[in-house]
Amino acid sequence: MITRERLAIPKKGRVYEQVMNLMVESGLQLKRRGRLDFCVCESLGIEVYFLPAKDIPNAVASGAIHYGVTGIDLIQNSHAQVDTHLNLGIGRARMVLASPEAKPYKDISSLNGKRIGSSYTALAENFLKENGVKDYKMVHFDGSVEIQVALGVVDAIVDITETGSSLAANNLEIRETILTSEMVLISSKGYEGDVLDILLKRIKRVMRGRSHVMLKFNISNDLIEKACSLSHGMSSPTVNHLADGDWAALEVAIDKKELHSLMDQLIQMGAKGILSHSLSLCAPD
Repeated sequence: MITRERLAIPKKGRVYEQVMNLMVESGLQLKRRGRLDFCVCESLGIEVYFLPAKDIPNAVASGAIHYGVTGIDLIQNSHAQVDTHLNLGIGRARMVLASPEAKPYKDISSLNGKRIGSSYTALAENFLKENGVKDYKMVHFDGSVEIQVALGVVDAIVDITETGSSLAANNLEIRETILTSEMVLISSKGYEGDVLDILLKRIKRVMRGRSHVMLKFNISNDLIEKACSLSHGMSSPTVNHLADGDWAALEVAIDKKELHSLMDQLIQMGAKGILSHSLSLCAPD
């Protein structure tokens, strides 16, 4: 009988460090010993399992794991029936169809009669069938998909890529984008757990902190209203009047993407002492 809530996170790969950092910033104390794929997070009283990311959707869907972190692409490829709670903004990538850049490609019908290689055969076949490609041979690979075209094993591939640089290095050109993916927090269908709710709230605070900065500046009293209208952040700016009586200090948390544009406007207005600093945590309004 399962007595603790169970969380699964990827055990290795391109997103392992990003997921671990997010969990640690969310207050999980994860002490993984040697090669063990299991530890107990004493602070939250949950069991944490380190599994291959592709195995997490089915482990969660079965109920053996209550909730976990994995990619949208892996969920769709596995057809696992799970609840998705939160997009985590890490591990962003595209699943694409690529073929040799030196060979002509008119449209997806060019793939009729071709051999298609992929680690994501379910998604690849769905995409081909939905787009009217019927005459093809699907070849499954567990890794090193790009090299299979150069070896002559397949004519095109379906693979996940962050930048496309690896495909380009293998003289492959992206022909179609099948889906965009990132890491998400999922749970078993209908699962509700006390720690899951806590974890969701903590991760949201971390993500909001990462996407916002605290902006501080001094402005003359006659421009306070205008400055406040410009610097509308998560809430109204905090205004503190300075000792000389003619100026005030304003402080507001804003979206990081707006920082430089807002600083430009404030400088034009005559604001002084403009500072920004990062936030580690930021609770939603």
